[in-house]
Amino acid sequence: MTKKRFVYLCLLVVVILSGVILCAGYQSWCPIRHNYSRIREGMTPAQVEEILGAKSESAPAFRSIRFWRGKDSTVAVFFDQNERVRTWVLSDEPDERSFLQRVLAFFKRS
Repeated sequence: MTKKRFVYLCLLVVVILSGVILCAGYQSWCPIRHNYSRIREGMTPAQVEEILGAKSESAPAFRSIRFWRGKDSTVAVFFDQNERVRTWVLSDEPDERSFLQRVLAFFKRS
């Protein structure tokens, strides 16, 4: 093996390992949990959505409650009659959808 081929092989290994490390980090990072602490009383649904980075799901019986689901947690936000945040709760309830289902749901929102 020539020196040039050895260098290319090493670069390929570094690129592959970097990709694996980035994917593993992405899989373990949850923006919902990470940004939960940035929610403040009085915010609008659009402001909360901007912080959490996902569309919400409404509770059918209660229009004042919206849910943001992540891979490993769910945030429930309670709004008052003026559509302003009153309180919010973080739950460790995971998103039961498969990775492929989450990806497809992401692209449906866009």
